[in-house]
Amino acid sequence: HKDPLMLVHHPDGRYLVVSRKCTHMGCKLSFTDVSKTLDCPCHGSRFELTGEVVNGPASEPLRSYVVATEGDTLVVTLDG
Repeated sequence: HKDPLMLVHHPDGRYLVVSRKCTHMGCKLSFTDVSKTLDCPCHGSRFELTGEVVNGPASEPLRSYVVATEGDTLVVTLDG
């Protein structure tokens, strides 16, 4: 697995892991604290921390991964 990932503690209490690789052209996304989004420096795509597209040119959501809590431990399942 080679995508840069981001672990998010969502305000509703759940944990999410999403790829930081833009689904448009593969640029590495940056976290923007003011808007709480992942933004693409190459072409301006913006994603919610859940991976959903806020604005394009990207049209596909970010890849996401299963996160489970086992006591005080977070377990992320990466396929392949």
